Amino acid sequence: MRIIKWKIRLILRYLVISYRSKMEFKSEFISYLLSMVLEFIAIVLFWFSLKNSGVTFEGWQSEDIIALNAFFLVSQAVGIFSFGFRDIEYKINDGSFDNYLARPHSPFFLLALERLNLIYFLFNFVVGISLITFLYLTYSIQLISVFKALFVSVIGTVSLELIYMSFSLLSFRFGRIYYARELFFSFSKAARYPLDIFPTSLLRVFTFLLPIVFLASFPARILMGRMSDSTQVILLSVLILSIQLLIYRLLKERALRIYSSTGN
Repeated sequence: MRIIKWKIRLILRYLVISYRSKMEFKSEFISYLLSMVLEFIAIVLFWFSLKNSGVTFEGWQSEDIIALNAFFLVSQAVGIFSFGFRDIEYKINDGSFDNYLARPHSPFFLLALERLNLIYFLFNFVVGISLITFLYLTYSIQLISVFKALFVSVIGTVSLELIYMSFSLLSFRFGRIYYARELFFSFSKAARYPLDIFPTSLLRVFTFLLPIVFLASFPARILMGRMSDSTQVILLSVLILSIQLLIYRLLKERALRIYSSTGN
């Protein structure tokens, strides 16, 4: 219990550091915040333009699209904890990864904390939850559906980030894997669109291989009451998370052994 409390305090400390670093230069902070606002406006205009041009997605109404984007934003907020793994291969190559091994915590835990972005998290999380609250107050949505949908979105996001982190750990064995990893995960951007409109074979890929369907599409359907088998989706998301967590732990231990065996 003491270890958990200590880690929570450490996370909070890094979040404070992230906030202070962003606020150090006010003009840069304003530009960064404005870029996120403009990106959100661009997304709104994109869906608005599609609606006005008569483009529709079978089974998806305007409120479903709002829910889709809301959960995508929540997923983006939760996914900040894998940012630190993006440059792991460069830290291995220049020897700076040794600095994490000298500290009394998991080097990968510290690596993740180092790139926490509080402003990015707050913006995406607040806007996403605000949209979900709007839908809850406007439409006849049960509160249990809100919690189920949020659970699936968070679990799905953690599963996807574990895959990203596991892929990053391959750099201990193969060296530079940045472009291969980014190419593979470029498909994850499809999560902002209704994925159940795709063919069944492609939907299976987005469910089991790259589980992005749990980020926004399934949660949106659950929230709006358009999915009768929500319990099965919840169980499947937990199963996939368990498998990805096991794979990550195995690769993490293997990565540290490889790094130690090279004399670092």
